[in-house]
Amino acid sequence: MKLSKVILVLITIFTVLFSFLSVSYCTRSNCHSLMRVPIDIEVINSALVQFEVRNGYLPVDLMEVEESGMISLSKDPWGSDYQYAPNARVNRRVFSMGADGEIGGEGLAADIYIDTDIKKLIAQY
Repeated sequence: MKLSKVILVLITIFTVLFSFLSVSYCTRSNCHSLMRVPIDIEVINSALVQFEVRNGYLPVDLMEVEESGMISLSKDPWGSDYQYAPNARVNRRVFSMGADGEIGGEGLAADIYIDTDIKKLIAQY
């Protein structure tokens, strides 16, 4: 009888440990994705500034910056294109639509701008 209780306790402990390890792995992956977005946005915004200085106007879209050879555009961590709003405030011209690929949302699905509080988003996970 005691042996079965010990085995049950050990199975429970291993199940709980495995659950925590799985959640930690997913959280690290999500955190890595979130941390990458502001860096990508900063690089794209810098290319936009250089483009404007060189040409005297903002590009119509990000493809125009890429075609000028100033940057090689990457996808956001969820495989979507970064979005560009030429008439927005300078630090909010480029953004990611988040994990859901749609405007708006919360958590990982939230739109992410260069001035988004990434630490706040990470704290949710």
